[in-house]
Amino acid sequence: MANTKKNKKSVGTGTSNTTNGSIMSDNPSSIIQGESAENNQLIFQKYIGVGRKNAISMRDLSKKTHTDSRLLRKCIVSARLKGDLIIGDVRCGYYRHETVEELIQWFQTSYKRAMTTLSYLKYARKIILDHGYRIDGFGNVTRKKEDDNG
Repeated sequence: MANTKKNKKSVGTGTSNTTNGSIMSDNPSSIIQGESAENNQLIFQKYIGVGRKNAISMRDLSKKTHTDSRLLRKCIVSARLKGDLIIGDVRCGYYRHETVEELIQWFQTSYKRAMTTLSYLKYARKIILDHGYRIDGFGNVTRKKEDDNG
């Protein structure tokens, strides 16, 4: 029996998926093969509603877009880095803020999480440095050369 999904545009993880026959894109900012980046962004955005009441779970988003959740998370990060503030709420799913209060709540939660992570990194950084490594301003870790004094 021929696979009818083969000719449909689909989203995914970057390889040919032999299970459903879809061809998938490697680029998270261009998740649908054969579409322009702008069209992909519009297609991706149509599934993430405005306001908490229109949130969509990762499971449902993955089903609707036929895309692996790992790639969708990368797409969400990519969108956020471009200023499209997609809110992820463990209770209801992903959505765009409708009110400034929704944005403030997300901001405060994200800020606290970031500060907590930074406080953990302080201890890891000390141990790494004590073991003879160097950490640059971007978090890249390299081994100090034996003759390196700094």
